[in-house]
Formats: sequence, structure tokens, C-alpha cells
Amino acid sequence: MFKYMQDKNIIVIVGYMLCGKTSFGKHLAKQLGYDFFDTDTELENKYQISVNSLISKDEKDFRNKESEILNWLLFSKDKAVIATGGGLPCYNNNMQKIKELSYSIYLQADVDLIMARYSFSKRRRFLLEGKTHDELQTYIEESLKQRESYYLLADEIIDAKNIKLSKGKIQ
Repeated sequence: MFKYMQDKNIIVIVGYMLCGKTSFGKHLAKQLGYDFFDTDTELENKYQISVNSLISKDEKDFRNKESEILNWLLFSKDKAVIATGGGLPCYNNNMQKIKELSYSIYLQADVDLIMARYSFSKRRRFLLEGKTHDELQTYIEESLKQRESYYLLADEIIDAKNIKLSKGKIQ
């Protein structure tokens, strides 16, 4: 599937929130026979608190906890697909670690796709909450622009609009 994966047996999926990292990652893991991990879920399980609560209390502490979870997954798992939080690659040299220890995939989504998915999302996102449509669009445009330089370091870039998930397979 991924011709440049070489001998790396951990795949890390990066991208902006709502680009489909978790759904894509679950399907990819199933297709490869790998285990699937989501850094947000692992963080919530370890600290028994929601990501929204953690980030709203102290974003720096949240980013450090995210890095801790990433390190644990990268160094303790084998044959795994890991979906990251949207900001995780942009802090604490995380993208460098991802590049060194895994095969990385950037699920690239444009502002319109992210906004459309947010309008239908059941899960609220602290960083997006309470904004008008125009404020939300501006926030996503600006933060995506800041983060994309990290995402573009991934080994492979896949357009999120072109992903078709059906019956446990990526088409």
C-alpha cells in the first residue's frame, strides 16, 4: 500500500482536527492487521479527564501530556497505527520523533471540508467552541496555515476528500 514505508512498522497519521485521522487509522490498522491507537483516547484513559477539559485548563500541560503519550506509543508498540491530535506534531519536537520512528501520513483537508465536518460533528472541540461562522473560518485558516509546515513533513500526503472507507477497507 505504501511503497516507501521501508522497515518501519508504526504508522502515524497527522493532520488538522476533523480531517478523518481516527476513521482512516482504524480502517488502515484493520486492513494491515495492526493495532490502532488514538493519542486523544490514550490521554483521556491515562488521566481520566477529557481532552477538552485538559486543554482548557492549561494548554502547555496538555501538550506535554500529549508528547508523553506519543513517546510511550512510539517506543512500546509494534505493528501499530497511531492517530494523533491535530496539534501534537507542532509541539515538543514531536514531528521529528514521528519522522525518525515511524512512517507518517498527512491527511490533508481544506478549510471548507473541516468546517463542514465540524458542523456535523457530535464531538465538540474546545479550540473551536463559541465562535461565529466567520470567526471559526478565520481561526481554522490561520491555525491550519501555522500547522501545515509540520504536517507537510510527513512521508506521504493523502487528500482527505478522496478517502473512501467501506466495509473496513480503504478504497
